[in-house]
Amino acid sequence: CEAEKLREENALLKNEVTLLNEEGGASNLKLREINGSQEEMWQKIEAVRKEKVAVQKMVDNLKKQVADLKTRNQQLDSENTELSQRNSKNQADVQDLNQQLARVLKQKEREAGKCTFEEWEKERLALKEELENSKAKSSNLVSSLEMELSKMKVQAHILEQENHLMKQELENAKQLPRCPDLSDLQNEVSSLITKNENLQKEKEALSEELNRCIDKVAKISCLESAIGSLKQEQKCWEQQSQTLKAQLTVSQEKVQSLDETLQNANLQMSRLKSDLQAAQQEKEALKQEVMSLHKQLQNANEKNRVLEQAMPSSGLQDQQRQLHWEELVQLMKQEQQLLSQENERLQKEVQSTKTELVHSREKV
Repeated sequence: CEAEKLREENALLKNEVTLLNEEGGASNLKLREINGSQEEMWQKIEAVRKEKVAVQKMVDNLKKQVADLKTRNQQLDSENTELSQRNSKNQADVQDLNQQLARVLKQKEREAGKCTFEEWEKERLALKEELENSKAKSSNLVSSLEMELSKMKVQAHILEQENHLMKQELENAKQLPRCPDLSDLQNEVSSLITKNENLQKEKEALSEELNRCIDKVAKISCLESAIGSLKQEQKCWEQQSQTLKAQLTVSQEKVQSLDETLQNANLQMSRLKSDLQAAQQEKEALKQEVMSLHKQLQNANEKNRVLEQAMPSSGLQDQQRQLHWEELVQLMKQEQQLLSQENERLQKEVQSTKTELVHSREKV
């Protein structure tokens, strides 16, 4: 009965060893899952790097556009400065013409009865050339104005004052004694006033163009703010990338520690398997020894039976039988003791294996 119990316990121990092997396989599966999560994290980091490169390209393009717009603004500022200088010069020329016109009117008033038609024609042509030159200069100035709205308004105000002065001079000229060609001169002055009004309209158109340029500048500021926001987003992406790198480093360290733990567990499992094989071999040896003892016991019983049949019944026969029986009992006790020791040893090995497996699980 005790031998049967020992066999059952040995079978239970084998089942427990099988379960331990299955749990080791589950640990390997967990390690594979950890490796899979590590690959996913690498893929995420690669996607973040690609997005970062795309954002950097977009930022570089926007910076290039802003640099081009700034260069264009500087060019327009320099052109505006040149136009302002030309405008000042033209204003001085207009003032000179007004002074010359005033002098001519005074001279005509003094020499109303002495001038000839040829002299009036020459003077009129000279004034006309001067007016044409002034007109050309003014038209060139107006066609090149683009950026200075406040200066345009000042120039318009100045032109209004000049027109008013010229109208007053024209009224004064109408009140003077007429000479044959004075009406022509007045007509020239009227045409000059009309042309100045046209110049005023052209300046208003230039003011509208300047407003459009101001809108472009506002758009440039919007682009700069967009670039700032993109830079902030880029910083956020960089911070996220750094965080992911740190997480990846921690994960790699954890995976490395898990690999080491799993290797240690595999070594322990291999050692336990080798110990279990040695125990099984010892068990088989003990079984062989027990079988040999059984055979010896059977042989002894057979010998006793033969002796009992051959020897007469006497006190010596009883004494020998008693000795053989005691020897048989002693052999059975030794066999039972050996089996008990083997069972205890196997139980201790299984218990130590369970303890080591628990430690391995805790480490994993």
